[in-house]
Amino acid sequence: MALGLLEDESYRAEADAAILEMMRGDSAVGKSGSDKLSKVAKDELQYAKDLWEGYYLGAYEAARRVADSLGGDELGGYRAWWWYMASVAAELAGKEENASDCRRRAIRCGIHQAFVQGLPAIGAGSISEDTGSIVTNALGVWDFIEEEIGWAGEGLTRFGDVLTKEINDDRATQFHMGLEKLGQLLGAECTRSKETGAPDVVWTFEDDIHLAFEAKSEKQDGGRLSKKEVQQANGHVKWVEQKLAANPETCVPHAVAVSPTRETYEDAKVHIDELSVISPTEVREFSELALEALAEVRASFSGREYAEAMHEVHMMLQDKGLDEESVVTMFTSAKLDAHV
Repeated sequence: MALGLLEDESYRAEADAAILEMMRGDSAVGKSGSDKLSKVAKDELQYAKDLWEGYYLGAYEAARRVADSLGGDELGGYRAWWWYMASVAAELAGKEENASDCRRRAIRCGIHQAFVQGLPAIGAGSISEDTGSIVTNALGVWDFIEEEIGWAGEGLTRFGDVLTKEINDDRATQFHMGLEKLGQLLGAECTRSKETGAPDVVWTFEDDIHLAFEAKSEKQDGGRLSKKEVQQANGHVKWVEQKLAANPETCVPHAVAVSPTRETYEDAKVHIDELSVISPTEVREFSELALEALAEVRASFSGREYAEAMHEVHMMLQDKGLDEESVVTMFTSAKLDAHV
């Protein structure tokens, strides 16, 4: 059946029609959701075919394409499921870090989290159990609460409202401001320079790890990244080393493109290098969960001293996927593919 759907266009059209007929009575999935489901059908089948044939890397890539394409609240649960399916294929392919990242993304979709967490812990083996060392952003998050929003009152609500409004705006300046606020919430020192050639936003953590963003939130889904855009994003690594790094020899800068598309024009492929990519939808979903988690951190540690609570703070951040390691993995694990 799977091969028939892949190879026979008329057979596939009949299946699509049957699915749409069943969905007509489901008010939760509108026309945009139906269109998205139609577009991912081929990759869903490719996942099954690759998995069956033991081509696990191909199955992982197919599952990621499905999950990346399922934006919107109405498909949140299905998106979470495909992130989990991606984690299964990644684990089978021996990519434990990718498997763990996909499982975290499934949980961060925010739909049926208890169900997702209860699924077999494929990919969880690479999540560190060592909590003896405190990840540096724990202090940054603590300072953000103490100095910016306060341990009580409406500070978090006001900050969250502005952050959400800005991060959900596709216009460049507004999205950049939202990205800056999200970094502050995560305990990073944020830089939004107006200098020509500078990254749109940089998140700097105290151990000299940097995420340098080139945001293309205005680019249409289905578009492509140009050679100039790819080179511009990769150039941010040198900018960080020269302008922000405590030690240019040992710092760890990551160039991250925020784009609804992972495709590039042909002349851009040789310049991709190690450029990471994340979609605006993923950033927005992560932002929502980060605000919820911060509210819990604030409520749990109000009135306490950091020195005696820091281990618990670290543990809670790690549990919520907001520790530095999880954040860096979240934003850097997906790379632009030169073969797309």
